[in-house]
Amino acid sequence: MIENRKFLWKEKYKDIPWKVVCLTVTAIFITRCFTALITPGYEYDQNAFTLWGLRMAQVPASEFYADGYFADYPPGYLWVLKLIGSIMLQFGIEIGSAAAGLVLSFPVILGESILGGLVVYIAHKKHSKSNIWIWSVLMILNPSLWFNTGVWKQVDALFALLLTFCFLLLAEKYYLWSAFSYGLALSMKPQALILGPVLAVAFLLPCLNK
Repeated sequence: MIENRKFLWKEKYKDIPWKVVCLTVTAIFITRCFTALITPGYEYDQNAFTLWGLRMAQVPASEFYADGYFADYPPGYLWVLKLIGSIMLQFGIEIGSAAAGLVLSFPVILGESILGGLVVYIAHKKHSKSNIWIWSVLMILNPSLWFNTGVWKQVDALFALLLTFCFLLLAEKYYLWSAFSYGLALSMKPQALILGPVLAVAFLLPCLNK
């Protein structure tokens, strides 16, 4: 049974253009890391994310939200910030330094890199192979994503990755994993509720067709 599953997995994904996917992921990762190192970021959010990360690393999660303490983010991304805060404390990284900016943006850079590879994979499935290079270049040089991740150091690329996974899994009829990915996105940013009706309809249609 396990061998059959491995064979089916290899057959399903054997035509993926891994070279283009890997090039896209690597190029996005390097360019965003370099940009994050040489830019200060959006100061208000950078300070908030840093302080939240340090607080998560220093107090129990149950005590994070407290009277008189400003924190307007859902708990999902706070666990990522806890890891970042722990790294900063462990290595003595100074708040506001270039290293702090890179560490703070690293999870999102990694998320955008995977998002780029995922878009190339989807383009490969839906379009001709000759077009995947266009999609690769569009993801690498996308100014809105580049600026949002590398310069402002926001979390939107990671949020977009979870939603992309959600609807890709939904299209492949992996309903449970799709719901799980949507739940992670919702735990990170409440804006995921905007796409909630689409997800609900996709779950209801198979039931109505029976």
